[in-house]
Formats: sequence, C-alpha cells, structure tokens
Amino acid sequence: TVISSLQGFFSTLFEQACLINILLFWFNVFLPAYPLDGSRLMTSSLLLMGVALNKAALLTWFVLILVSIALFAWSIVSFVDGVGITGILCILIVFFVWSECYRLYSSIVGGRLREHPLFGRDCYIYRDVRPSMFQLSTAARRLDAAADRNSSEEEQDQSGNMTMAPTETDIDHSCG
Repeated sequence: TVISSLQGFFSTLFEQACLINILLFWFNVFLPAYPLDGSRLMTSSLLLMGVALNKAALLTWFVLILVSIALFAWSIVSFVDGVGITGILCILIVFFVWSECYRLYSSIVGGRLREHPLFGRDCYIYRDVRPSMFQLSTAARRLDAAADRNSSEEEQDQSGNMTMAPTETDIDHSCG
C-alpha cells in the first residue's frame, strides 16, 4: 500500500506540474502585459504590419493600461472570494505592469523611445516603415510606385550610371 500511495502522490505531482506549466505558458504568451512575452509578440506584430514605432508604442501602452485594470479587478475579486494568495500575487503583478507602463509612457513623452528595452532594438528603429499592401488604397499604391520610379531615376548620376547605394544586405539590422 505504501508503493501505491507513493505512485498516487507522484502521479498527482506530475499532473499538477504539467498543469502549472501550461497555465504559465498561456499567462506569459497570451497576456499582452510588458515585460511578458505577449507584449513583445504584440509589439513585433504591430511593427511587422507597418505601424510606425511611436504609434506601436502608444498602442502597447494603451493595451497595458487595459490589461492592468482587468488584472487588478480580477485580483480584487479573487481576494474577496477567498482565493487569497492568488489575489495577492496578481496585485503584485499589476503593480509591476503599472511601473512598466509608466516607464513606457515616460519614454514616449520624453522622446526617449529608442532607449526603451522593448522599442530600442535596431531592427525596430532602422526598418522600412512602408505600410503593407493590405493598408494601402489603390491610389496610395500608385503614388508609392511612382515615388519608387522617381527615386530610382534620381540615383542615376549625370553620366547615366547607377550610383552604388547600400543594400539591405550591407546593413545589419538583425534582432538576434
């Protein structure tokens, strides 16, 4: 009976360990609260869709505010309902998110966004900020194509030869 009780204990322990890992994964990846990975994924997605750096920072800040208010309300309700330690831990997470939210807001207002750990990466700063084709109207696509033609004509010098402009492969803007 001792062996069967130990087997039951380790089985329950393994179940609970798997469950807590799955919950932590969901909390970390799908909650867009900086410094969790969910906010990094959201910010990178916004920037990949062509949103300007300042606008992406403001959207991230706004989502941080909404998420922290929702977490705060949930922590108060869970603390009052008697869950106890979950509510207290959630309140600590909310205060940490609020401090990061204030830090991001200060970076936006102070013009120091490039110094922020989330937005100061070279691949975000030195990227092509053209919106994707899904965001451009037909008229905007025509203007964009005309601007590309004009800029390629301006790159020719007076002798008709193309000037050697640095290409994307010459410049390292990796986020690795």
